[in-house]
Amino acid sequence: MAIKLKCLLQLAFLSQRHKDQTAGKPSKQEVLTIRTRIFMLLIIASALFAYKSFQPQIPKPPAAGKDYIIIEKTNNKLYLYKDGKFVKSYRVATGKEPHFTPEGTFKIANKSDLTAQEMPSRFGTRWMGLAVPLHKDLKEPDDRAPRGEKYGIHGTDEPSSIGKHASSGCIRLRNRDVEELYDQVQIGTEVEIRP
Repeated sequence: MAIKLKCLLQLAFLSQRHKDQTAGKPSKQEVLTIRTRIFMLLIIASALFAYKSFQPQIPKPPAAGKDYIIIEKTNNKLYLYKDGKFVKSYRVATGKEPHFTPEGTFKIANKSDLTAQEMPSRFGTRWMGLAVPLHKDLKEPDDRAPRGEKYGIHGTDEPSSIGKHASSGCIRLRNRDVEELYDQVQIGTEVEIRP
């Protein structure tokens, strides 16, 4: 908006200065040229404003220089940071109900490659268990949560659920995405889950 206003003021000033210099009425061609310029500047300013408004907002990690994951439940996005620098975002599925996926900062407690199993897993090809303290487990707390056996970041056999609130509490990714993430994340990596 500031760009639009500034451009309009500059054009008005130039138009008035030109009018004062010629001490006469501007020709139809001059009026058309000025109107065209104003119109084009408004289009450019609107496009720039729209572009800036629709750029994805990547959250900043709380600590520089370390590996970190941020999960935003509202927009079902996972953000990966390596050495404090943003690497990539992934679309995910989170809990069907807001309290199903716990909120807070947790650590990856364990990792499992599920491709060696004889039966296909509903958890897809990889599992990264989150150590969730009992007081943060708002969905029927039990001893599996602190050990990283109840909540995790994993693949899925339901890829159509990605981008939705569809899980029982875990964070689902497409199998190709969870495989990529799995190779970049170590046990002990902090995972912050936000509303």
